[in-house]
Amino acid sequence: MSSATDPYQPMERKARITRSLLEEMIDHPPDFLQIQTRSPLITRDISLISKLNEKCNVLVSMTIETDREDVRKIFSPFAPSIPLRIQALTQIHQAGIPTQASISPVLPFTPEFPQLLQDITNHIWIDTLNIGDGSMGKR
Repeated sequence: MSSATDPYQPMERKARITRSLLEEMIDHPPDFLQIQTRSPLITRDISLISKLNEKCNVLVSMTIETDREDVRKIFSPFAPSIPLRIQALTQIHQAGIPTQASISPVLPFTPEFPQLLQDITNHIWIDTLNIGDGSMGKR
């Protein structure tokens, strides 16, 4: 769920589309489900994700580009705060659901950032920032 659009957009609070998809997947589980989000709203669905994790392989990946709020506010001012994302990832991990921190793109961070993620993730995925797609305008 989500290679380009977060399944936990603010409208999801009311629309509950992602939640209804998870409910359907409990009856018809995929082989593997990775949920990629920045939103702490995912914690609303921990019980559904836990049930689904009993039937198939699930990985919840939280995008956390930095541990510095000053940097986050410049790069993505409307995204949820870093502390809220860390708290959500912690709750999901404590529920026994496999977790991943997606550091994408890598932004300036403190030396403590790796230790912050160490006990709340099973995996860390790192993606560097490349301006442009490398085609030099040829597309």
